[in-house]
Amino acid sequence: DAIEQISLPSLQTVEGSFYIYYHDSSSLLSAPMLETVESTLYIYDNNGLEEIDLSGLTEVQSQIYIDNNNYLETVDMSSLVEAHSSFYIYYNSQLQTIDLSSLESVSSTLYVYQNESLEDIDWSSLQEVDGSITVYNNDEYEDLSFPSLVEVNSSMQISSNDGMLSFSAPVLSSLASSLTIQDNPDLSSVDLSSLTCVSDYTIEGNNLSEASQYDLLVQLTCAAEGSLIVFSAENADDFCDSGETEIENLYINATGSDPIDLSCIETVTGYMEIENSLAPSINLSGLLSVADELYIHDNDDLETIELSSLETIGGYLYITNNDELIGIDLSALESIDDSFYVYQNDEMETLDLDALASVGDSLEFNNNDAIEQISLPSLQTVEGS
Repeated sequence: DAIEQISLPSLQTVEGSFYIYYHDSSSLLSAPMLETVESTLYIYDNNGLEEIDLSGLTEVQSQIYIDNNNYLETVDMSSLVEAHSSFYIYYNSQLQTIDLSSLESVSSTLYVYQNESLEDIDWSSLQEVDGSITVYNNDEYEDLSFPSLVEVNSSMQISSNDGMLSFSAPVLSSLASSLTIQDNPDLSSVDLSSLTCVSDYTIEGNNLSEASQYDLLVQLTCAAEGSLIVFSAENADDFCDSGETEIENLYINATGSDPIDLSCIETVTGYMEIENSLAPSINLSGLLSVADELYIHDNDDLETIELSSLETIGGYLYITNNDELIGIDLSALESIDDSFYVYQNDEMETLDLDALASVGDSLEFNNNDAIEQISLPSLQTVEGS
């Protein structure tokens, strides 16, 4: 006979792994007295399961998987305090709510992926994740809140949640790796008010106002003395009005649609990066040298970059994934001391490299569909492949 419910009312401890799988007729898993699972908790591929009651569970000493339960609607793990390894919740198409109100720490990855009906997870006690956090492709998840989260010891990715309106982690002050908040088309509010100086971040494709985007980027950017960070045309104008022509590092992430004019800059003594810029054009026509790498990438709306006086680059030059970039004037560029990559620039028609004589490492052009001809009449040396 088909098992309609899995009821374990007296179970308190599982000394190994606890697996529940392939139950197509059981609508309820109930083990309210279970306190400890000493290895993996794995609940998967139960096509009849609608409700999980593990309300007494306080500790799982290895991984937790809740996945591919097509009719699961609610999960009560309200007493769980610590997950000693990774915690995965994915491909539960009808899952609406998860009570994790006592959970304080996750010792590895926290992964919430493609739960199309998910409305709420109670993360109210979560303070530390010792790996990465990924919340991806949960279309009904409107308000993601980590009110107590202080530390994430790897990356955080909040992406492709179509219905998400707000994301908050107001006391998060330590993020060890990258931050990605991307392609959440309705996301209009982000509160990361305690987080500063994130070394690698991507924030694009959301519904933040221009002012909110600007304020968030300023807050998150690590500003070194002697470097210039440009988020707006006004930032560029203020720098050029100062009369300075040399800077250490230059970072451009233009949040508005006004052209950026930095033609006053002659020398960058460190690195230069242009990413995620919404400005249609960037004028760096006075720039003569970049001492380290030059990285131009992931600019969705940028059409032209004027670098007509640039002669030397002391590191690599990468020009990648710029959707609307039509052309770059590098007609004076003579040497690149490291690799030179140009790839995935779908609209690029012109790349003037008439003076380029040497590349210190590999040279690669790939997937630039609009370029009909590449001419390098002065090229003498490529030291890599």
